[in-house]
Amino acid sequence: MYPDKVSNLMGKRLTMATFTYRPYSVVDLNASPPVLDGTETRIALEFCKKLNATLGVIVDAENEWGEIYENYTGKGILGNVVEDRTDFGYGAIYLWDYEHHYVDYSHPYIRTGITCVAPRPDLLAGWLTPVLPFTVTSWAAVAASVVASALSLFAITKATDKFPGTGTNVQAGAKRYSSVWDCAFNALGLLVLQTPPDERRPTRLVGPNRHVLVWLTIMFLLITTSYGSGLSSILTLPRFGPPIDTVPDLAASNIPWAATHPAWLFSLREDRDPLTVHITSQFRIMKNEELKKHSFMGDIAFPIERLPAGHYAVGDYITEQAVATKLRLMKQDLYFEFVPIIVRKGSPYLASLNKLIHRLLDSGLMIKWEQQVVSAFLPMGVQRAVSQSQKASSDGCGPTKLHYKHIEGCLYLLFLGHAVSTLAFVGELVYTRSIPGTSSPK
Repeated sequence: MYPDKVSNLMGKRLTMATFTYRPYSVVDLNASPPVLDGTETRIALEFCKKLNATLGVIVDAENEWGEIYENYTGKGILGNVVEDRTDFGYGAIYLWDYEHHYVDYSHPYIRTGITCVAPRPDLLAGWLTPVLPFTVTSWAAVAASVVASALSLFAITKATDKFPGTGTNVQAGAKRYSSVWDCAFNALGLLVLQTPPDERRPTRLVGPNRHVLVWLTIMFLLITTSYGSGLSSILTLPRFGPPIDTVPDLAASNIPWAATHPAWLFSLREDRDPLTVHITSQFRIMKNEELKKHSFMGDIAFPIERLPAGHYAVGDYITEQAVATKLRLMKQDLYFEFVPIIVRKGSPYLASLNKLIHRLLDSGLMIKWEQQVVSAFLPMGVQRAVSQSQKASSDGCGPTKLHYKHIEGCLYLLFLGHAVSTLAFVGELVYTRSIPGTSSPK
């Protein structure tokens, strides 16, 4: 009594809106023979086959996903569907909230994770070698130890002067540690394992100063040994800057991430999390040629998709050489989404389409199709380079011979010491001659 009129369309033409976005859709109608393939295109072909229909394709490569305006007009895939120029639209469309007010979604059939290939961390400069063995916290602890050592020496000396013990030459002991600067320089000397000068007089440092110096020498010996161990590691293996592995890393780096269309941000439009807002502000829109140029410069990140079968949806502007030399896959996704097909509101084909999608998912054909399309239309070299980009390269990362760059920082310290000493000597001469009644020694 109520026949399903959609079950047999008798060759009716069903029009799809898409563009080439591998592996979801691969369209080249000018080729001989025309190329029409992709994981989502195969769903459309199976759907037309099931309903006895013919497939027609509208390609808007310039506007790609496009957008929908409030007056129910638009451009790209979204505009073609909302203006009823096509029956369906596909090409990595996500479950976007704003667009759902104007179009309907089929059941999703792909779970994709949106991440980035970001610039590789740079090799740290050679002049940083002397400071790399310790972290900032460790250096702060060392500085605090030097200050505390100088103050303790000064305090013990003053206490000894005020409460002299028997058998202690107070005047001789007071000369060496009588000022804070003298104590500070002696503490710095202990830090580099420079022991105090041997005092020949038996009454020298018999009191508390000797005990303080012994314990300070032990403490600084342990610190220096730890520093030497860390320096050996730094000189043997190269050190790199912090990598961009997570969303907070990308936000902290302030490196822009760019693509050809703002659709990469559609899923983040309503998110008010400060981190997401910051990430959104870093997004840039560029042309294919400009993106390809930046991929070899290593100064921006590029969004890609992690697909269910372990492959990646990578733009044509990212080459194998760029990934191998300049880019590195992030470990964390920016966000994840589900991919449906969009249809006009109240479409009579939606129920049949959802039934077909469930059968394809149950059979595992979506995973198989992904593998076939990626092998046929995506450069496998790029796929391998992206998947292996997190592994450390064997070039320049193993033990190496010492070069000038390894001692560059030490030489800078030497030159700095000579310069400061020379300036201090000249300053003392000028200061001495400026005092009336004094003259330089002959």
